[in-house]
Amino acid sequence: YESIEFCCDPYNGSVVTLEFGHGAILDNLAVLYGGHAIEANGGKAVQNCEVGYMGAMTHTFYDAETNYSGDGISHTLNMLVENNYVHHVFNGGIAAGEMSFAADEAHANTEEIQGNNTIRGNLIEYTAGITLINWEEEVNELHMFKNITIEDNYVMYASTAGNPSGEKAPNIIGTMVFTGRDVPTPCANENLVIKDNVFYCLQDALIISGMPEK
Repeated sequence: YESIEFCCDPYNGSVVTLEFGHGAILDNLAVLYGGHAIEANGGKAVQNCEVGYMGAMTHTFYDAETNYSGDGISHTLNMLVENNYVHHVFNGGIAAGEMSFAADEAHANTEEIQGNNTIRGNLIEYTAGITLINWEEEVNELHMFKNITIEDNYVMYASTAGNPSGEKAPNIIGTMVFTGRDVPTPCANENLVIKDNVFYCLQDALIISGMPEK
């Protein structure tokens, strides 16, 4: 086929979900107009894709107030994300990782290690940039990012994640890369490398390490 076009529920889940794909490669896809675009765990690569106009999804995080959401490419383990064009996404253009268990006391002793990922050579614009979020307030070796490299990306015109009026959503900072919670938290990361990226013309700080309490 020259092309395949399909419709999905924009308010529930990702357009493309790859769970334990055992070496699967997503290549040269256009994923547009949904909630989350691509969620890939345990595959091999997301490359040469266009991802855009994401964010219709409603999201409730551990009994918090429901709000809008929507990421471009999100992944947790053993992934290469390379040479993609990600644009006009409500939250993170590329969500390099989020420690979901770290935000829930019920999972304080549940292991959640994310890593062995490379995010390289992507053009990301009109999104909240590249996000890497560990909600721990103190180092917890059960909840860590390990061996993540973010390099040679262009991140441009980053906008504030929030509601459609442009106001900031609660607890969300529109920026390039943010990691950790409550300055100066010693974030639980091991071998996290961010190098040779271009961050240009955005609404907030270039890089925020640590998320203020408010």
